[in-house]
Amino acid sequence: MDSQTPNDYKEYFLNKFVNLFQLFTNECYEKVTNTDIKNDLEKIKQLFPKLNYEKIITKMCSNTKLQEGFAYIVKNNFDNALMQKLFSTNTKTWTLMPSFHIDKIFNNVSIENRKKLYDNFHSLHVCAFTFQKF
Repeated sequence: MDSQTPNDYKEYFLNKFVNLFQLFTNECYEKVTNTDIKNDLEKIKQLFPKLNYEKIITKMCSNTKLQEGFAYIVKNNFDNALMQKLFSTNTKTWTLMPSFHIDKIFNNVSIENRKKLYDNFHSLHVCAFTFQKF
């Protein structure tokens, strides 16, 4: 029986992150109605094979305002007025990469879809943090 090394786990969580990121991007694309946002997401989807996922992981893990903002949004049950206020403060907080603006995506979907997207985003976030531990 082969024993698992830290590199095996790191590779596993990187692959899981890639899959979750692509799933999240595809779901965002399906749920938004704004043509400009859809076009941006389509460009990102075309770049999937070339993306530096470790850089995205690092950005997600180091962006504490993103984590705190989402915790506050979830605590307040995705309240529209609260989200508008938070999303109007600093777009860098809500940007995963150029043309991938979480604030614009979440403002462009129904509350029900926000909750679904958040669940996937949260899984992505947990995976990123787990990857960084190895």
